[in-house]
Amino acid sequence: MKIVLVSNGSLAQSLLDSMKNYFSEPELTAVCFESPDWQKGRDALAWAIRKQLRKNPQERFLVLCDVFGSTAFIESAILMEKLGLHDQSLLLCGMNLPMVFRLYGLRDTATLELCRSIYGDAPEQNLQMYA
Repeated sequence: MKIVLVSNGSLAQSLLDSMKNYFSEPELTAVCFESPDWQKGRDALAWAIRKQLRKNPQERFLVLCDVFGSTAFIESAILMEKLGLHDQSLLLCGMNLPMVFRLYGLRDTATLELCRSIYGDAPEQNLQMYA
């Protein structure tokens, strides 16, 4: 499972930089949507997801976003739907360093189904209101 950090502003990059204090090269992707050029964030997110899918079409993605309903959240939700990753991805809102640290430690053993059960997200309801 790949973990992608997405934020409005620089929070995602700051969390990735903080993770580098604990892991020399953490396998995380950080995408920042900066105003007024949010298009760069959308392009960077699409590139990162497609790059992983070329390596493994069955890859699963846990996308952590800073704020529900924000540009970063909506663009992430739309992209996952557009790429047909509804069942291969989970978009969670709210992120902080302890959360990222813990999920990173579980990335090889936890499943999206486990994350969905913890957060009460049914796959058929995931992101449909933003598609």
